[in-house]
Amino acid sequence: MSEKSANFEENYKQLEKLSSELQENKLSIDELVPRMKQAVVAIKACKEVLKDTKLQLKQISEEFEVGEGKEREGVVKAWGNYS
Repeated sequence: MSEKSANFEENYKQLEKLSSELQENKLSIDELVPRMKQAVVAIKACKEVLKDTKLQLKQISEEFEVGEGKEREGVVKAWGNYS
C-alpha cells in the first residue's frame, strides 16, 4: 500500500471514529473543538489524495484512448491492404 493510500485510510478511519463518537454523544464539550480541528485536517488530506487519484485515472484513461485510437488506425490500414 502506498504512503498516500495509507494516509487516506488512516484519515478516513479517524473521520469515521469521530462521526461515531458524535452520533453516540461520546465527546465532551472540551474535546469537541480540538477533534473538529483534527477532522478538518483529515478531510483536507483525504480530498488531496482523491484529487491526485482522479488526475492519475484521467491521465491513464487518456493514454488508453490514444492507444486505442492508434490501434484502430492500424487495423483500418491493415484491412485496407486486403480490399
